Amino acid sequence: RVPEQTFSITGKAETCLGTEAYGMTATQQAVSYTWDLASGGTFDTTGTTTNVVWNTPGLYTLSVTAANGCGNGTVRTLQVRVFGAVPTQVPVITTNGRLLTIPQINAAQGVNSNQWYKDGVTISGATSTSYTATADGQYTVAYANPCGVGTQSAPVTIRSASPEFVLNGDALAEDENCFLLTPNAGNKWGSVWYKNFIDLKENFDFSFKLFLGNSDAGADGIAFVLQPNSTATGSGGGGLGYDGIKPSLAVEYDTYRNDDPVFDHIGIHKNGDYTSAGALVSPVQAHETNANIEDGKWHTTRIVWNAAAKTMIVYFDSTERITYTGDIVASIFNGNSQVYWGFTGATGGSSNLQKFCVDSSSFGLFKEIQTVTFDSIPDKVFGDAPFAVNAVASSGLPVTYSIISGPATLANNV
Repeated sequence: RVPEQTFSITGKAETCLGTEAYGMTATQQAVSYTWDLASGGTFDTTGTTTNVVWNTPGLYTLSVTAANGCGNGTVRTLQVRVFGAVPTQVPVITTNGRLLTIPQINAAQGVNSNQWYKDGVTISGATSTSYTATADGQYTVAYANPCGVGTQSAPVTIRSASPEFVLNGDALAEDENCFLLTPNAGNKWGSVWYKNFIDLKENFDFSFKLFLGNSDAGADGIAFVLQPNSTATGSGGGGLGYDGIKPSLAVEYDTYRNDDPVFDHIGIHKNGDYTSAGALVSPVQAHETNANIEDGKWHTTRIVWNAAAKTMIVYFDSTERITYTGDIVASIFNGNSQVYWGFTGATGGSSNLQKFCVDSSSFGLFKEIQTVTFDSIPDKVFGDAPFAVNAVASSGLPVTYSIISGPATLANNV
C-alpha cells in the first residue's frame, strides 16, 4: 500500500529572508520523499529534511510527498510567511485609562507581532495590540516580525499621582496639565484637586479644555467643583463624581439625561446635590448651537469669579452660557473663603472617555501663611568665631538666607 502520511512538516511558518531547516518524521512503507516549493526560494533535500533559502518576501507553500512502489501518499503542506525586513511602521498608542492600544497591522503589511516596553525595558509576554498598564511608568510599543523589532512609539506616561494635584478613583495624570477623569468604561469615577487653595475674597479667571468623549449616547459628564477639603471624594453615575461632597459648589457639564434637559447642559449646583433641588440657577444648553458636546472634540471653558459682585460667569467655547450671583462664601462655605478647586467625572451604565486640561497661564498660586522659626542665637560681637544659623519653615519648604544690614559673610545657603 502507499505510504501512510500521518506526519506534519516541522519548521518555522513565519520567518525572515535566509536559510531555514524543515523536516518530517519518517513514514512506514515510504522509500522516498519529494519536497516541492513553487516559488519564494530554493531548497535542497536529504530525505526527511530540507534546507530552504528564502529569497523573496511573501506567502508560500512548502510540500513533501512520501512514495513507494505502490504509489504516492497524500501530499503534506506548510504555509510559510516570509518577511523581508523589520517593520517600518511606527505605532501610535491610544489610551483609555490604563488600557493602551495600537492599530492592528497584518502579516501582509510586514507585521506579525508587537512588543511593549515599560520605562525602556521589555515587558515579557506583552506582544498583543493592547496592554493594561497596572503600574505607573512610561510605556512604548513597537511592531515586530521575525526579522526584528521596529521603531518604538512615542511614549505614554501613566501616573496615578501628581506633584501639584491630588488624584482619586480612576483619575490619571497624563502630563503636568492634563488629566483623565474616567476611561470609556462603565461605573467609573475620578476626581482631581489642586493642592493649593484659592481665596474667594479675590477674583479668579480660570480656563480649561474639556474632552467629553465621542459617543452621544455616552455618560455621564464632568464638573468643576469648589470645596474646602483637598482630598474630597464623591460618587459615580449621574452625580458626575461630586455627589455628596458638602459643602461645595459645582459647575457641571452634564452629558446624559436623567431628570435633566434633553440637551447636554451646564448647571451650577450646591452641596453635592446634582438634582434640581440643588440647582442654584436653571441649566442651559452647554454649546450655543450644538446640543451634543460628546463629539470627539476638545472644548474650552472659562470660569470667572468676581468677588466684589459675588458673581460667577461660565463660558463654553468662548461664549457666555450661564451666570450666578450670590454670596457663596456665606451661604455655602459658612464664611470660609479658602477653598480648593478641581474636577470630578463619572460614568454609569453608559460611558465616555472624559478628560480635562488646565491652562496654567490662567491662574496664579496663592501663598500659604507660614512661620519661619530660628534657633536661639546668643549675642555676638565682631571677631567671634563663625556660627550656624538654623531655621525651619512651617510649610516644610527650604529656607534661604540673605544679609539685609551690617558687615557679615554667608558661607552657605540652606
